Amino acid sequence: HEVYPIRDRASWEFYRERVTPGRPWSSAKIDEYASKYDGRTMPLVITAGGTWGSIRSSMGTELACTILYDDPEWVHEIMDWKRSVLRSHVFPLIERLRPEIIHTGEDICYKGGMIISPDHWREFCAPFYVELTDFARSCGCPVVALDNDGNANEFVSLLEECGVNAMYPFEPKAGNELFSIREKHPE
Repeated sequence: HEVYPIRDRASWEFYRERVTPGRPWSSAKIDEYASKYDGRTMPLVITAGGTWGSIRSSMGTELACTILYDDPEWVHEIMDWKRSVLRSHVFPLIERLRPEIIHTGEDICYKGGMIISPDHWREFCAPFYVELTDFARSCGCPVVALDNDGNANEFVSLLEECGVNAMYPFEPKAGNELFSIREKHPE
């Protein structure tokens, strides 16, 4: 029986306290470290984390699914924290570095499709992605890509609603209909 770092509200608070990044870097420090990427000739990728997939990884699939129903306030609290970290620590890097690709990850699908409902995705996860993709586009980043396993036939539409324009991999064994997906979602 696997024990996850987040098991209840108390362990969430303990976890959050330890994984929340420290004070954001100043513009001068960002510039100092980012300047080596000025004039790059290869694409730059910045990782921006994820939403429900990281919750599932830190509390297990069962709890990550049941809190959507049993304690939606807690899910909103976690998602608000994730968006706060995104704004304060990742957005300044995107703004300065102007990457060609922003990478995220969820692994929110299995062989049969999404493990949470589209309504739960829209309520809890989509605001993170809308904010991220809007900011990415304002900084000239053309690609926001999401790593996701499993059958994504339904999930692609939800990502498109949020402005995500790339996803990988599309596993044939999971029943992904790549040609159909490409026809329905040419962008």
